Amino acid sequence: MSVLTVFMMGTRHLRTVVALLILSGCAAAVPDSKVPPEGLAWSPTGPFSGQNKTALPADARGVAHYVIGSMLMTEGDYDGALKEFETAAQANPTDGFLHYRLATLYLRRGDLKKAVTEAEAAVRLDPQSVDNHLLLAGL
Repeated sequence: MSVLTVFMMGTRHLRTVVALLILSGCAAAVPDSKVPPEGLAWSPTGPFSGQNKTALPADARGVAHYVIGSMLMTEGDYDGALKEFETAAQANPTDGFLHYRLATLYLRRGDLKKAVTEAEAAVRLDPQSVDNHLLLAGL
């Protein structure tokens, strides 16, 4: 081993030791928990625990599934992305872009019948989109 390699290994270990010493000092600096003062009205339940939960609108759920599907597509998981886009299209059936995305994924899988159906829906929902028309014409 060269002197430089030994020096670099020693520096790495030194940094690890310093980091552990700093972290152990942080653990010792945690303040003690205190009991609430006498006469304070305190309840362990949350301030909104008695209220009804707010439901998300369907289009917001569709957007969430679209984002998850897009992330899965970038990772190469086209089957997972297809399931997410199908769920997004069910949650927001009037969005032409979701149908366009579904058509492209069906085309990628080789399911031309479903791809044409989704491309037709995309054109019907968003007739101004050139991409929708080009996809349908290509299919």
